[in-house]
Amino acid sequence: MKERNISLDAMKGFVILLVMLGHIINLNKLNDPYIYTIIEAVQMPAFIMISGYIGGFRAPVDNFLQWKNIMCKRGKSYVVPFFMWLFLKQWDNLAEGFVNTIFRLDRGLWFLMTLFILNGMLYTAQLLSKGFRNRSKLYAFFGFCMIFCVLSIILVLQLAFHSTFLTPELTLRYIPPFIIGYFVSAYKEELIRLISNRFQFVLFIFSAVFFITACWKYHISSDTYFLYVMLIEIAKGLLGCYVIFYLFLKSKKNVIKEKLAWLGKYTLEIYTVHFHFATIFNQGRIDFGLYSWKGILFVIATFCAMSLISAALIYMVKQVPVMNQLMFGKATK
Repeated sequence: MKERNISLDAMKGFVILLVMLGHIINLNKLNDPYIYTIIEAVQMPAFIMISGYIGGFRAPVDNFLQWKNIMCKRGKSYVVPFFMWLFLKQWDNLAEGFVNTIFRLDRGLWFLMTLFILNGMLYTAQLLSKGFRNRSKLYAFFGFCMIFCVLSIILVLQLAFHSTFLTPELTLRYIPPFIIGYFVSAYKEELIRLISNRFQFVLFIFSAVFFITACWKYHISSDTYFLYVMLIEIAKGLLGCYVIFYLFLKSKKNVIKEKLAWLGKYTLEIYTVHFHFATIFNQGRIDFGLYSWKGILFVIATFCAMSLISAALIYMVKQVPVMNQLMFGKATK
Protein backbone atom coordinates (compact mmCIF):
# COMPACT_ATOMS: atom_id res chain seq x y z
CA MET A 1 0.00 0.00 0.00
CA LYS A 2 1.32 3.42 -0.93
CA GLU A 3 2.42 5.49 2.07
CA ARG A 4 0.28 8.55 2.73
CA ASN A 5 1.79 11.98 2.16
CA ILE A 6 1.98 13.53 5.63
CA SER A 7 2.28 17.08 4.25
CA LEU A 8 -0.95 16.75 2.25
CA ASP A 9 -2.80 15.16 5.15
CA ALA A 10 -1.53 17.92 7.46
CA MET A 11 -2.73 20.54 4.99
CA LYS A 12 -6.17 18.95 4.92
CA GLY A 13 -6.21 18.85 8.71
CA PHE A 14 -5.25 22.52 8.94
CA VAL A 15 -7.82 23.61 6.37
CA ILE A 16 -10.67 21.65 7.99
CA LEU A 17 -9.89 23.50 11.24
CA LEU A 18 -10.22 26.76 9.30
CA VAL A 19 -13.56 25.56 7.90
CA MET A 20 -14.84 24.71 11.39
CA LEU A 21 -13.77 28.06 12.80
CA GLY A 22 -15.22 29.88 9.81
CA HIS A 23 -18.60 28.21 10.22
CA ILE A 24 -18.74 29.18 13.89
CA ILE A 25 -18.03 32.82 13.04
CA ASN A 26 -20.33 32.97 10.02
CA LEU A 27 -23.33 30.92 11.15
CA ASN A 28 -23.45 32.71 14.50
CA LYS A 29 -23.14 36.07 12.71
CA LEU A 30 -20.24 37.27 14.85
CA ASN A 31 -18.84 40.63 13.81
CA ASP A 32 -15.45 39.89 12.24
CA PRO A 33 -13.87 41.83 9.36
CA TYR A 34 -10.48 40.10 9.61
CA ILE A 35 -10.24 36.39 10.41
CA TYR A 36 -13.33 35.22 8.53
CA THR A 37 -12.41 37.09 5.34
CA ILE A 38 -9.12 35.19 5.25
CA ILE A 39 -10.76 31.84 5.98
CA GLU A 40 -13.51 32.39 3.41
CA ALA A 41 -11.01 33.28 0.68
CA VAL A 42 -8.79 30.22 1.05
CA GLN A 43 -10.67 27.33 2.67
CA MET A 44 -12.40 25.76 -0.34
CA PRO A 45 -9.75 26.65 -2.96
CA ALA A 46 -7.19 24.90 -0.74
CA PHE A 47 -9.27 21.72 -0.51
CA ILE A 48 -9.84 21.75 -4.27
CA MET A 49 -6.15 22.34 -5.00
CA ILE A 50 -5.14 19.49 -2.70
CA SER A 51 -7.55 17.21 -4.59
CA GLY A 52 -6.04 18.27 -7.92
CA TYR A 53 -2.53 17.74 -6.52
CA ILE A 54 -3.43 14.21 -5.44
CA GLY A 55 -4.86 13.57 -8.92
CA GLY A 56 -1.40 14.19 -10.37
CA PHE A 57 0.10 11.25 -8.47
CA ARG A 58 -1.49 8.53 -10.58
CA ALA A 59 -0.62 7.66 -14.16
CA PRO A 60 -2.97 9.18 -16.77
CA VAL A 61 -6.03 7.18 -17.80
CA ASP A 62 -5.25 5.10 -20.91
CA ASN A 63 -8.52 3.36 -21.74
CA PHE A 64 -12.24 3.46 -21.10
CA LEU A 65 -12.10 0.66 -18.52
CA GLN A 66 -9.65 2.65 -16.39
CA TRP A 67 -11.82 5.75 -16.81
CA LYS A 68 -14.93 3.84 -15.74
CA ASN A 69 -13.21 2.32 -12.70
CA ILE A 70 -11.83 5.61 -11.42
CA MET A 71 -15.10 7.47 -11.99
CA CYS A 72 -17.06 4.73 -10.19
CA LYS A 73 -14.65 5.07 -7.29
CA ARG A 74 -15.07 8.86 -7.27
CA GLY A 75 -18.82 8.42 -7.51
CA LYS A 76 -18.85 6.29 -4.36
CA SER A 77 -16.64 8.83 -2.57
CA TYR A 78 -18.46 12.02 -3.61
CA VAL A 79 -21.83 11.46 -5.28
CA VAL A 80 -23.22 8.85 -2.89
CA PRO A 81 -22.64 11.01 0.25
CA PHE A 82 -23.97 14.07 -1.60
CA PHE A 83 -27.33 12.42 -2.23
CA MET A 84 -27.40 10.61 1.11
CA TRP A 85 -27.09 13.89 3.03
CA LEU A 86 -29.63 15.49 0.70
CA PHE A 87 -32.03 12.68 1.65
CA LEU A 88 -31.33 13.04 5.38
CA LYS A 89 -31.83 16.81 5.37
CA GLN A 90 -34.85 17.01 3.05
CA TRP A 91 -36.58 13.66 3.46
CA ASP A 92 -39.91 15.33 4.27
CA ASN A 93 -40.05 16.94 0.80
CA LEU A 94 -37.52 14.93 -1.15
CA ALA A 95 -38.73 15.60 -4.70
CA GLU A 96 -38.66 19.38 -4.32
CA GLY A 97 -35.41 19.26 -2.36
CA PHE A 98 -33.77 17.11 -5.04
CA VAL A 99 -34.75 19.45 -7.89
CA ASN A 100 -33.78 22.59 -5.99
CA THR A 101 -30.40 21.19 -4.98
CA ILE A 102 -29.51 19.82 -8.42
CA PHE A 103 -30.05 23.29 -9.89
CA ARG A 104 -28.38 25.02 -6.97
CA LEU A 105 -25.68 22.85 -5.48
CA ASP A 106 -24.89 25.24 -2.64
CA ARG A 107 -28.18 24.20 -1.04
CA GLY A 108 -26.43 20.93 -0.23
CA LEU A 109 -22.88 19.61 0.07
CA TRP A 110 -21.83 21.29 -3.19
CA PHE A 111 -18.17 20.61 -2.53
CA LEU A 112 -18.67 16.88 -3.15
CA MET A 113 -20.51 17.22 -6.46
CA THR A 114 -18.12 19.92 -7.70
CA LEU A 115 -15.16 17.67 -6.92
CA PHE A 116 -16.81 14.83 -8.83
CA ILE A 117 -17.34 17.05 -11.88
CA LEU A 118 -13.76 18.32 -11.77
CA ASN A 119 -12.42 14.77 -11.52
CA GLY A 120 -14.66 13.78 -14.41
CA MET A 121 -13.20 16.57 -16.53
CA LEU A 122 -9.66 15.63 -15.54
CA TYR A 123 -9.92 11.94 -16.38
CA THR A 124 -11.95 12.55 -19.53
CA ALA A 125 -9.25 14.94 -20.77
CA GLN A 126 -6.60 12.34 -19.94
CA LEU A 127 -8.49 9.65 -21.84
CA LEU A 128 -9.10 11.78 -24.93
CA SER A 129 -5.52 13.07 -25.03
CA LYS A 130 -3.98 9.61 -25.04
CA GLY A 131 -2.85 10.01 -28.66
CA PHE A 132 -0.83 13.11 -27.75
CA ARG A 133 0.99 11.25 -24.95
CA ASN A 134 2.33 8.75 -27.46
CA ARG A 135 4.35 11.52 -29.15
CA SER A 136 6.08 13.50 -26.38
CA LYS A 137 5.54 15.03 -22.95
CA LEU A 138 5.15 18.48 -24.49
CA TYR A 139 2.50 17.23 -26.91
CA ALA A 140 0.80 15.47 -24.01
CA PHE A 141 0.67 18.72 -22.03
CA PHE A 142 -0.79 20.82 -24.83
CA GLY A 143 -3.16 18.05 -25.92
CA PHE A 144 -4.51 17.69 -22.41
CA CYS A 145 -4.87 21.48 -22.02
CA MET A 146 -6.73 21.77 -25.31
CA ILE A 147 -9.27 19.07 -24.42
CA PHE A 148 -9.69 20.33 -20.86
CA CYS A 149 -10.37 23.83 -22.23
CA VAL A 150 -13.04 22.42 -24.57
CA LEU A 151 -14.73 20.75 -21.60
CA SER A 152 -14.52 24.03 -19.68
CA ILE A 153 -16.10 25.92 -22.57
CA ILE A 154 -19.14 23.66 -22.25
CA LEU A 155 -19.58 25.02 -18.72
CA VAL A 156 -19.12 28.59 -19.95
CA LEU A 157 -21.82 28.05 -22.58
CA GLN A 158 -24.09 26.56 -19.95
CA LEU A 159 -23.59 29.66 -17.83
CA ALA A 160 -24.11 31.96 -20.83
CA PHE A 161 -27.47 30.32 -21.55
CA HIS A 162 -28.45 30.75 -17.89
CA SER A 163 -28.59 27.03 -17.20
CA THR A 164 -28.05 26.34 -13.51
CA PHE A 165 -28.03 22.53 -13.77
CA LEU A 166 -25.25 21.31 -11.43
CA THR A 167 -24.31 24.98 -10.86
CA PRO A 168 -21.59 25.51 -13.52
CA GLU A 169 -20.52 28.72 -11.76
CA LEU A 170 -19.07 26.69 -8.88
CA THR A 171 -17.15 24.32 -11.15
CA LEU A 172 -15.72 27.21 -13.20
CA ARG A 173 -14.69 29.05 -10.05
CA TYR A 174 -12.68 26.09 -8.79
CA ILE A 175 -11.13 24.92 -12.05
CA PRO A 176 -7.99 27.13 -11.55
CA PRO A 177 -6.94 25.76 -8.13
CA PHE A 178 -7.81 22.21 -9.16
CA ILE A 179 -5.91 22.20 -12.44
CA ILE A 180 -2.95 24.13 -11.02
CA GLY A 181 -2.71 21.59 -8.20
CA TYR A 182 -2.78 18.81 -10.78
CA PHE A 183 -0.07 20.36 -12.97
CA VAL A 184 2.21 21.11 -9.99
CA SER A 185 2.01 17.45 -8.99
CA ALA A 186 2.17 15.91 -12.48
CA TYR A 187 5.09 18.12 -13.57
CA LYS A 188 6.80 18.44 -10.19
CA GLU A 189 10.27 17.45 -11.42
CA GLU A 190 10.18 19.92 -14.30
CA LEU A 191 9.02 22.74 -12.01
CA ILE A 192 11.77 22.01 -9.47
CA ARG A 193 14.36 22.36 -12.22
CA LEU A 194 12.82 25.62 -13.47
CA ILE A 195 12.02 27.39 -10.18
CA SER A 196 14.74 27.88 -7.57
CA ASN A 197 14.14 27.67 -3.83
CA ARG A 198 14.93 31.36 -3.50
CA PHE A 199 12.30 32.30 -6.06
CA GLN A 200 9.77 30.05 -4.32
CA PHE A 201 10.45 31.87 -1.05
CA VAL A 202 10.13 35.30 -2.67
CA LEU A 203 6.85 34.19 -4.23
CA PHE A 204 5.71 32.98 -0.80
CA ILE A 205 6.34 36.41 0.77
CA PHE A 206 4.67 38.15 -2.16
CA SER A 207 1.64 35.86 -1.99
CA ALA A 208 1.24 36.20 1.79
CA VAL A 209 1.37 40.01 1.71
CA PHE A 210 -0.96 40.41 -1.25
CA PHE A 211 -3.35 37.74 0.02
CA ILE A 212 -3.85 39.39 3.41
CA THR A 213 -4.02 42.85 1.85
CA ALA A 214 -6.64 41.73 -0.67
CA CYS A 215 -8.73 40.05 2.04
CA TRP A 216 -8.68 43.01 4.43
CA LYS A 217 -8.72 45.96 2.07
CA TYR A 218 -10.61 44.77 -0.99
CA HIS A 219 -14.33 44.48 -0.32
CA ILE A 220 -16.68 43.65 -3.20
CA SER A 221 -20.18 45.10 -3.23
CA SER A 222 -23.17 42.96 -4.18
CA ASP A 223 -23.78 44.86 -7.42
CA THR A 224 -20.25 44.35 -8.79
CA TYR A 225 -19.96 42.66 -12.19
CA PHE A 226 -20.17 38.86 -11.77
CA LEU A 227 -17.08 37.94 -13.84
CA TYR A 228 -15.00 40.57 -12.05
CA VAL A 229 -16.04 39.19 -8.66
CA MET A 230 -15.18 35.64 -9.72
CA LEU A 231 -11.72 36.64 -10.97
CA ILE A 232 -10.93 38.48 -7.74
CA GLU A 233 -12.07 35.51 -5.64
CA ILE A 234 -10.01 33.12 -7.76
CA ALA A 235 -6.92 35.33 -7.44
CA LYS A 236 -7.26 35.57 -3.65
CA GLY A 237 -7.78 31.82 -3.39
CA LEU A 238 -4.69 31.02 -5.45
CA LEU A 239 -2.50 33.38 -3.40
CA GLY A 240 -3.73 31.82 -0.16
CA CYS A 241 -3.27 28.30 -1.52
CA TYR A 242 0.34 28.98 -2.43
CA VAL A 243 1.02 30.22 1.11
CA ILE A 244 -0.47 27.07 2.66
CA PHE A 245 1.23 24.71 0.19
CA TYR A 246 4.61 26.37 0.69
CA LEU A 247 4.40 26.24 4.48
CA PHE A 248 3.41 22.58 4.65
CA LEU A 249 5.48 21.16 1.79
CA LYS A 250 8.62 22.94 3.00
CA SER A 251 8.19 22.26 6.73
CA LYS A 252 9.80 19.23 8.36
CA LYS A 253 7.93 16.49 10.17
CA ASN A 254 7.00 17.48 13.73
CA VAL A 255 4.39 16.76 16.39
CA ILE A 256 1.96 19.44 15.21
CA LYS A 257 2.23 18.29 11.61
CA GLU A 258 1.62 14.68 12.66
CA LYS A 259 -1.51 15.63 14.64
CA LEU A 260 -2.84 17.68 11.74
CA ALA A 261 -2.08 14.79 9.37
CA TRP A 262 -4.11 12.43 11.56
CA LEU A 263 -7.01 14.88 11.51
CA GLY A 264 -6.60 15.27 7.75
CA LYS A 265 -7.58 11.63 7.21
CA TYR A 266 -11.12 12.49 8.32
CA THR A 267 -11.77 15.76 6.51
CA LEU A 268 -14.73 14.47 4.49
CA GLU A 269 -16.39 13.11 7.61
CA ILE A 270 -15.81 16.33 9.54
CA TYR A 271 -16.89 18.48 6.61
CA THR A 272 -20.25 16.72 6.27
CA VAL A 273 -21.07 16.67 10.00
CA HIS A 274 -19.61 19.57 11.99
CA PHE A 275 -21.63 22.58 10.78
CA HIS A 276 -24.88 21.06 12.03
CA PHE A 277 -23.63 21.88 15.54
CA ALA A 278 -21.96 25.24 14.87
CA THR A 279 -24.82 27.18 16.51
CA ILE A 280 -25.31 24.82 19.45
CA PHE A 281 -24.92 27.63 22.04
CA ASN A 282 -26.65 30.33 20.00
CA GLN A 283 -29.96 31.21 21.63
CA GLY A 284 -30.58 34.07 19.21
CA ARG A 285 -29.32 36.72 21.61
CA ILE A 286 -25.70 37.23 20.57
CA ASP A 287 -24.93 40.90 21.20
CA PHE A 288 -21.14 40.73 21.21
CA GLY A 289 -18.43 40.68 18.56
CA LEU A 290 -15.66 38.17 18.05
CA TYR A 291 -12.99 40.43 19.51
CA SER A 292 -14.25 40.47 23.08
CA TRP A 293 -13.92 38.10 26.02
CA LYS A 294 -17.47 36.89 25.45
CA GLY A 295 -16.79 36.35 21.76
CA ILE A 296 -13.54 34.45 22.32
CA LEU A 297 -15.03 32.23 25.05
CA PHE A 298 -18.12 31.62 22.90
CA VAL A 299 -16.00 30.46 19.96
CA ILE A 300 -13.82 28.21 22.14
CA ALA A 301 -16.83 26.62 23.86
CA THR A 302 -18.67 26.13 20.57
CA PHE A 303 -15.60 24.69 18.87
CA CYS A 304 -15.03 22.17 21.68
CA ALA A 305 -18.69 21.10 21.84
CA MET A 306 -19.01 20.91 18.06
CA SER A 307 -15.82 18.83 17.82
CA LEU A 308 -16.84 16.36 20.54
CA ILE A 309 -20.35 15.84 19.16
CA SER A 310 -19.05 15.49 15.60
CA ALA A 311 -16.37 13.00 16.70
CA ALA A 312 -18.95 10.90 18.56
CA LEU A 313 -21.32 10.88 15.58
CA ILE A 314 -18.54 10.04 13.12
CA TYR A 315 -17.36 7.20 15.36
CA MET A 316 -20.87 5.72 15.61
CA VAL A 317 -21.46 5.93 11.85
CA LYS A 318 -18.14 4.22 11.15
CA GLN A 319 -19.20 1.22 13.23
CA VAL A 320 -21.81 0.43 10.56
CA PRO A 321 -20.02 -0.27 7.22
CA VAL A 322 -23.07 0.48 5.07
CA MET A 323 -23.64 3.86 6.74
CA ASN A 324 -19.94 4.68 6.52
CA GLN A 325 -20.12 4.18 2.75
CA LEU A 326 -23.40 6.05 2.31
CA MET A 327 -22.64 9.04 4.53
CA PHE A 328 -18.88 9.41 4.16
CA GLY A 329 -18.12 7.62 0.90
CA LYS A 330 -15.61 5.30 2.53
CA ALA A 331 -15.49 1.53 2.83
CA THR A 332 -14.80 0.26 6.35
CA LYS A 333 -11.40 -1.43 6.46
